[in-house]
Amino acid sequence: GPASRAWRREALALESRQYRAGDGLVLAVSRRVADDLVSRHAIAPERVRLVPNGVDVERYAPAPPTADRDALRARLGVAPRVPLVLFAARNARLKGLPALIRAAARLRDRGHDLRIVAIGHPPDRSIRREIERHRAEDRVHCAGPVPDPLPWYRAADAFALPTWYDACSLTVLEACACGLPVVTTRWNGAAELLTDGQDGYVVDGPEDTDALANAIGVTAKPPAE
Repeated sequence: GPASRAWRREALALESRQYRAGDGLVLAVSRRVADDLVSRHAIAPERVRLVPNGVDVERYAPAPPTADRDALRARLGVAPRVPLVLFAARNARLKGLPALIRAAARLRDRGHDLRIVAIGHPPDRSIRREIERHRAEDRVHCAGPVPDPLPWYRAADAFALPTWYDACSLTVLEACACGLPVVTTRWNGAAELLTDGQDGYVVDGPEDTDALANAIGVTAKPPAE
């Protein structure tokens, strides 16, 4: 409404004044953000320093399978040899959950058996409709908010965030630190830190369902014996 638009105009004006004032350094979490700062706020490139998001690698680290992992998978109804792909975001639409649902349905039609579990904000009506539209009720489980994402990383076999935009996704970096292969898009600043085909796959965008399904199909492997 009008109040929301007025607030946005004021926030953008304040942001512009903040960045243009003075000649101090400006920190950006990714090259994507740095380029936006330079183009939108006329910041001199030499003022910008890249400082990506950091992860506590003592906490988020690879771990052998545990009984807790098995229990969480069993709670979701995921058989031991079925790949489990984790999605984590508060804004599920922006971060690409509908695209992931479509990719899961495409993989099902190809005979690829896997499950998607989404943690974060509870699914809204549009997300539930997307699941129903693609008959993915048995493929996609929306767990809603969780107190600690770490057990979910450890229960998963891969992580997917086919986002429309992310400055530098912390969840992608946490997943990598836990040893999970990642699928994301070039619209994610964290993709700059990934080696495509080695740490996972970076697809052009969430709208490319075939590319997304292909990347997830290659990445999501059954748990090791």
